[in-house]
Amino acid sequence: MRMICGVMKPTSGTVRLGKYDATNMGYRNLLGFLPQDFGYDPDFTGMEFLLYVTALKGLGKKTAKERSENLLEQVNLEKDAIRKVKTYSGGMKRRLRIAQTLRN
Repeated sequence: MRMICGVMKPTSGTVRLGKYDATNMGYRNLLGFLPQDFGYDPDFTGMEFLLYVTALKGLGKKTAKERSENLLEQVNLEKDAIRKVKTYSGGMKRRLRIAQTLRN
């Protein structure tokens, strides 16, 4: 899984998704990964967490904000965007993790 996610380089061969090699940023833009446990700052709001994730993907601030708003709406968390993730129920945290993996 670490190689598929581009976290670890294979000792031989390559990992590809379509025309992209795992070391290419285009590959990461196609990939969604939802770990069992995900690390986040407990003081992040839902919006801050998604802005952080989109920044890791290299999106600009305006695009990241638009995308994060859209993702929160898709998982029905738009009204909870300014709440701290540590106050979310288990189901809300799962939906936030799903939002992190979605791409539009």
